[in-house]
Amino acid sequence: MTGLDVHIKKSIKRSNFRFRVKPFSILFLLALGFALAQLLPFAGTKASSGKAPSRQHKYERAKLHDEIAVRAAGSGNPWINLANGRDLLTDYNGPVELASSLESKQVAPLGLAAGDFDEDGVPDLVSAYASAGRGILTIHKGNIDSIYPDTPEARARKADGTFTDAPFLSPGQTFELSVSPEFLEVGDFNADGHFDVVVAARGGNALHFIVGDGRMSLREAQTMDLPGTVTALASGEANRADGITDLVVGVTGASGPKLMVFEGPESAIKGDPEVFNLSSEATAIALGYLRQDYTTDIAVGAGRDLMIVHGRDRRLSLDEAARAEVPEAAISTRSFESELTSLAIGDFTGDERFELAVLTEDGTVMLVGERETKSELQRSAVQPEDWNIATLAVGSGKGKIMGSRLSSLSHETILMIDRTGRKLRVWMDDAERRERGDRTLAAISNGPSAPATLEVEGEPVAVLPMRLNMDGLSDLVILRNGMSGPTVVTSAPNSTITVCNPSSDCGSPGCGSLRGAILQANQSPGADMIAFSGSLSGVPIIQPSDRLPTITEAVTLSGTAVGSCSSAATEVSPQAAQAIELDGRGSLSEGFRVSGGGTVLRNFVVNRFGNGFQIFQSRGNFIEGNIIGLRPDGSTTSGNAVGIQLMSGGHTVGGTAAPARNLISSNQNGIIIEGGSATDINVQNNIIGTNAALTQLRGNFQNGVLIRNGASRNTVGGSFAGTDNNIFGSGSDGVQINTAGGNNVQRNNIGQHQGNGVSILSGSGNLVGGTNDIVRNNIFLSNNNGIEINGNTATANLVQGNFIGVLFNTDGTPRANVGNNNHGIAFNGNATGNRVGGASTGSGNIIAFNRGDGVSVISGIRNLFISNRIFSNTGLGIDLGNDGPTANDLRDADDGPNTLLNFPELTSASIVDSLAPNGSNLSPTETLSTIRITGVMRGAPNKEHFLQFYATDNCTVSSAQGSQQFLNSLPFLVLTDAQGNGPFDFTLNNVTITGGFVNALAMDAENNTSEFSLCFPVTDGSCAVTCNATVPGAAQVGSAVSFAANATLTGCQGTAAYDWDFGDNTPRSSEQNTTHTYAQAGTYTWRLTVSVAGGAPCTRQGTIIVSAGPVIANAVRSGKKLIVTGAGFVAGAELRINGAKQKKVVFDSSTQITGKKSGKKVKENDIIVVINPGNVSSNEHVYKP
Repeated sequence: MTGLDVHIKKSIKRSNFRFRVKPFSILFLLALGFALAQLLPFAGTKASSGKAPSRQHKYERAKLHDEIAVRAAGSGNPWINLANGRDLLTDYNGPVELASSLESKQVAPLGLAAGDFDEDGVPDLVSAYASAGRGILTIHKGNIDSIYPDTPEARARKADGTFTDAPFLSPGQTFELSVSPEFLEVGDFNADGHFDVVVAARGGNALHFIVGDGRMSLREAQTMDLPGTVTALASGEANRADGITDLVVGVTGASGPKLMVFEGPESAIKGDPEVFNLSSEATAIALGYLRQDYTTDIAVGAGRDLMIVHGRDRRLSLDEAARAEVPEAAISTRSFESELTSLAIGDFTGDERFELAVLTEDGTVMLVGERETKSELQRSAVQPEDWNIATLAVGSGKGKIMGSRLSSLSHETILMIDRTGRKLRVWMDDAERRERGDRTLAAISNGPSAPATLEVEGEPVAVLPMRLNMDGLSDLVILRNGMSGPTVVTSAPNSTITVCNPSSDCGSPGCGSLRGAILQANQSPGADMIAFSGSLSGVPIIQPSDRLPTITEAVTLSGTAVGSCSSAATEVSPQAAQAIELDGRGSLSEGFRVSGGGTVLRNFVVNRFGNGFQIFQSRGNFIEGNIIGLRPDGSTTSGNAVGIQLMSGGHTVGGTAAPARNLISSNQNGIIIEGGSATDINVQNNIIGTNAALTQLRGNFQNGVLIRNGASRNTVGGSFAGTDNNIFGSGSDGVQINTAGGNNVQRNNIGQHQGNGVSILSGSGNLVGGTNDIVRNNIFLSNNNGIEINGNTATANLVQGNFIGVLFNTDGTPRANVGNNNHGIAFNGNATGNRVGGASTGSGNIIAFNRGDGVSVISGIRNLFISNRIFSNTGLGIDLGNDGPTANDLRDADDGPNTLLNFPELTSASIVDSLAPNGSNLSPTETLSTIRITGVMRGAPNKEHFLQFYATDNCTVSSAQGSQQFLNSLPFLVLTDAQGNGPFDFTLNNVTITGGFVNALAMDAENNTSEFSLCFPVTDGSCAVTCNATVPGAAQVGSAVSFAANATLTGCQGTAAYDWDFGDNTPRSSEQNTTHTYAQAGTYTWRLTVSVAGGAPCTRQGTIIVSAGPVIANAVRSGKKLIVTGAGFVAGAELRINGAKQKKVVFDSSTQITGKKSGKKVKENDIIVVINPGNVSSNEHVYKP
């Protein structure tokens, strides 16, 4: 297959992806629509209601003031290089009184936050103010041209004079709040995929949620009352990351100070808080990874005490039994000499682990981190009271600290707001010590770097690190007391190096080649820019003679950036149309090799290398806007062995903005993320495995994305607009996670792979999808399984909320012919303890139209399947053993995949207060108030079983095909007795039936899940079915046996359907009257089921004795005679009673012999036997009068 299915392509909504392709491609039309959308007026208004009145704007495009507001230039050089800060000149939309208060500076600035509120891929700035007893929020739209000034759209704006490099655009939008927003956080708090705002007043006892809609509009939607006044607030991922923003709140009230953690599978707003007692009221909260695993820890400053709530997976999307297994949170504490006022978590030492920065009331800044230990096990046992403390400064003022990436060194810096000193202070790791290879915390304590200091005109109230320009370092947005607009401090390269002769491969710094430019940048302390000559035409090709130098410090390297070759270049003009093609000619190991953090590699065509990009021993790099493995036309193949190899963490591949999207195709592996240091990597918004236009497969020959060897906390996709990847056409798997844990695969389109869509091989704690529509993956048309989980260490993985084998049309109907070629989900290699679906709303998967089973457990136990919709797969809905239906066994004594758990046996399903038409099948749209289901769970004795019932229309009475819709989200408990029987009679209220049948699953206390039960028709009681069966009691092996049935239908509309089960595991018969031949001797239980639409089925069953010789079915006394009936009698047969041969025996036929005098001799419980000539004996028949 070389092309993308046209229906699939139409179902994938993408926008504004620009490589040099045919101008009238579908993607070009999508891009045009996106660009037009950006010109529409904002919907900014008062948060509660109303529309903004029209105002004349003074600053239509926004610009920066000429006057200096923050003196930053030169401070921290060479590792920190910031331009002086200037105020943003802007107008405001919204109510006139709000705009007037802002423009007249009659507001008190309080806080800053950022989020993409218009979903153009660039974060927007949120500012919070107090004014006249109320609150004001402003949102300034982020300017895509400030970060991506080299796009065709940016060049067009430069040409017509509408371009601005200001990081935010005018006008800002204003929104009125009911409270003063001293506390401000942004995130998706209602799990609808859009950024929201939450605020609280200091001393207030409620959280106020202001909901976004993705179009720059906000409304104050909900107030959450709290059991005390708010003292601290933080947002982010708490415990196990799931893509849904959580909230952590410190409150103090009548019951004392508390920490409240709001998280839940449906949203923070709907989640019940986990509450912890504090020794003093919370003054600071920070979220991050202090134990180096994949769960987030919560650090809390409570008076002089530091409390750390260690992260764990709370299993909130699962059932109550699973949640009950979660241990109580582990809590560690340590006391300090002064009250803790601010906390921050980050990699501040460059050792690829995270430390805690602490600011105390007396102005002391400290780093708290784990001691060096010999093993991860030893490290996990070290408590905070045993951690190292490095003091960075004493008496540095009162304020707040935070992490940032202001330095060109490959670690985070500590930024402090010194309000009273009117300064911003920056601490960074010591470069000289790093060059010696000493990265220990103790070495910092012995010789910390002197901080860089930024002098602020006025008191700094709030500071927010953001990325506002081309490079990969942090810029700063500042709110100052007495000012209403934000102040912007941007980073700048220490030097700009121009590649004037790309065809040259000279090897000395500054010689004009790319090699020389990298060498010069490495020798130049601090961040640099590498640009290319403006006189180049076409797409220049660079073919290095050997491997290029490793990039060891932060550099911005853009294939479309134009520098000057006529004189020393001091600035860059990023407006070139061409990219640069870097060609390894199939002989070089790496294209770009990076060990310096904060590096940006943008707008290159990279092909025919071992690794197109390789990053190690550094954090915070960006790979964006590149074509990797194809030629500049975005279609012709020219692959690398590995497109991108990442061996350290904190990097971004792609990005939410359209110009950041990479095209990664025709490599052996598209992206490899590997090793324990490869953490916190985001792979977002890329095209992997097709041409640029998404019209032809250009698959990577092995995997699209491979995460392996201990890599953790990485995300392929995400939960917000612009994070989804298109991953197609791989020769093996779309996404493979191999011996790695705690990674997320969310919101991607994954299809047409020769292997599996997603594979988890010996990895634990990974999440595929999530608990709502915004994070689901579409996984379809793979040649093997949609998802495979394989290996005895593949455990605790979650598969939730995905479409597997199915896409939907705009009218909500499923689109056929996109099923995976084998199973929807397969478990193999003794994979144990994984979960598909969950108890929370939205956590179930839709698994349909796959050409194997919906879910196949080939091997492995304790794999739980709950609340999924499984239907229209070629095989079973759930298959234990990959061998077709597994019959229930006595007391569930067998073993195998998921212990071959028995399924429930249904005996009735009837509607109370039926809404169905009299005697008809139920339609998919009929809502039923109550349904009663009875049956029996035949399982292991004295064991708990949990039943979940499903409504379905794609089913027959004798079929165990899967479900359409589950009826009870919380399974019902059934306890079996000493014989293994658990009768049940459940009534389900307020359920909606889709189709005319129900079936069920069983789960045990160890989370094994059964196959689906046989389907059972739902009735309303108006249609009655009675039946009878005529079957002989005995037969001979090899002889045809007659099975006859008749049925009476009363009040029914349809015709009877017959189902004969002969009891010998041979094909059943749907004939009313039929014959069957038994191949082996034995006693068999046959079963007749007669069913009709709208009626409860009628069943009859009995036994038949099959023998190779004569068979006695019955013996009846008639006067003096004893008449013996059966089968296989021959002339000359003897009749014996209790061993005594009878006289005067008459052979009537092969089915009857008569003892003329034996009737008066036989007594109850006598043993009767018939012996054919040749001493062939029948069965022993016990006479009963």
